[in-house]
Amino acid sequence: MQVSRRLKKPLFVGEFGATGATPEEAPKFHRLLDGIVEHEVPLAVLWVFDLAQQEDFNIRADNARAWQLDAIAEANQKLQWLGDRR
Repeated sequence: MQVSRRLKKPLFVGEFGATGATPEEAPKFHRLLDGIVEHEVPLAVLWVFDLAQQEDFNIRADNARAWQLDAIAEANQKLQWLGDRR
């Protein structure tokens, strides 16, 4: 983000997410998401959201990976709060 701000260019973090569908994957995912929030990364995209062709990694509100969507919703609220403070 330091370089991004200095260059006045947005930082894009592409295709992140947990590699597995189990809760044991949560700590790694949360560390990455916390970093996105902490550094106020303006653009990030989840790996394989609602794409049936990638069912092994697909994240939907009705499957075992739904917890990632909940975490992202919470992160978005934090980012909104940080933005509102400015």
